[in-house]
Amino acid sequence: MRTIPPPAPRRHRSGESGMAMVVAILVIAVLTLVAVLATQLSFHDQSTTNVDRKRTQSIAAAEAGLDLALQKVSGATLPCTFGGSLATAPTTASYTVTINYYDSYPVAGAPLACDPANGPVSIPKAAEITSKGTTSATNYGDRSMQSLAKLTAIPSNGLNKAIFANGNLTFNNNAAVNGQVGNDGDVYTNKDFLCANSMTVHGSLYTQGAATLSNSCTIAVDLWAKNAITMSNSVNIGHDAKSAQGNISITHPSARVNHDAIAGGTVSTVSPNNVGNAISQNATVATPPFYSFPKFFSPAFDATVGPAWVAAGYTVLPPNNTCSGATSIYNQVAAMSTATVPTVLQTTCPMQWSNNTTITLNRDVVIYSTGGFAPTNRFDVTSTVSGTQRMMYWIVPSDNVTMPCSNPSITTTNLTRFTDVAVFMYTPCNVSVNNNTGSTGQVYGGSDVTIANLFTLTFFPLPQFAASGADGPPVGYKVDTVYKREVKNS
Repeated sequence: MRTIPPPAPRRHRSGESGMAMVVAILVIAVLTLVAVLATQLSFHDQSTTNVDRKRTQSIAAAEAGLDLALQKVSGATLPCTFGGSLATAPTTASYTVTINYYDSYPVAGAPLACDPANGPVSIPKAAEITSKGTTSATNYGDRSMQSLAKLTAIPSNGLNKAIFANGNLTFNNNAAVNGQVGNDGDVYTNKDFLCANSMTVHGSLYTQGAATLSNSCTIAVDLWAKNAITMSNSVNIGHDAKSAQGNISITHPSARVNHDAIAGGTVSTVSPNNVGNAISQNATVATPPFYSFPKFFSPAFDATVGPAWVAAGYTVLPPNNTCSGATSIYNQVAAMSTATVPTVLQTTCPMQWSNNTTITLNRDVVIYSTGGFAPTNRFDVTSTVSGTQRMMYWIVPSDNVTMPCSNPSITTTNLTRFTDVAVFMYTPCNVSVNNNTGSTGQVYGGSDVTIANLFTLTFFPLPQFAASGADGPPVGYKVDTVYKREVKNS
């Protein structure tokens, strides 16, 4: 039998040697490149996500600041700037808001000066709000939002000064203005203020003119003047003395400003004890808030006045221009001792009660007199029920009266007293209160107001239902948003 030998081993061609290794290396290289690209793409996507997250959080923070600002500018106190943070994760988002106020709408001219403590220097009609949002992340993405709002002031419902003088206000001797609650018995004048001796105001004093105080004149809170302040003898200011456009001159070692003396001009003192805290000269000081004098028209002059009192629960009687006799206006006032409803009376007679007159009130009474008010010695007004307060309004109406004016005025002489009765004295002309006049209520003079001697007033804001233009700052603002938009970061 023939034996067949095994086949010889096959030999590879020399050109194919190491091919598998090369292919393997190439596959590994491609996979590595793909992995690197995937990693880079992942990092890029993560970075983009971080930036987008920061931008999203920043715009959300900016919008939050904007919305909060729109809420704040509807209130009575208007902010200049503010900021805050949001409870966000994983980074903290915050906002910074700046508000520019304007005295016209549409907006024109430069924004109003804004005092951080008191807001804009006058009542604004527009607010431009810019809110910048950011986060604590290190990536890019800060964003800003802006809004323009039209502002309409909502006037106060009452008159909030203890004494208001549209002309000069003078305290001669031995006067006191007490607060209703603490030191809230504020006094205001649209011209100059003079205190000659021995006066205490348990509140703040605001003057659009100059303030001159001597002897033992005391202001429990702030003295804020547009023009110069001069203090001598033992004058005492409980908190700040501020002069917006003038100098502060303290000429006696006993005179004292217990906190700061701040002036747009200079501050001169004669003793280190004249100022208890800081002295600021050539400072930027806002002018005192300006209040226009309100107007009261009679029901006979303005058809809206009578219904306003009726809506408040008063009975409005027809004018009574009989000045003497059984049917006179005086008898109508005397009949308030048995009245069962609050009543509005009207007359052209000068209300000149004579000596030793006592009026008792069983209900509140409003007296409109175009002839003014001038009770003489020993004039008393009391409540029929001891401890039950009644209200009495003396109103010289603003009908066809041009201010400033001397008459028809309100003048009180010796021993004019109100017991359990709050009185509101109002005239567009002069007011002069004299010896031994004591009352609870308010005094409003459209011209000069003079407090002669021995006068005590305890501030009590009587409800007002027919005033045309209250003196107080707005209680808030109606906000109409014109636009919201994103803006470039500043």
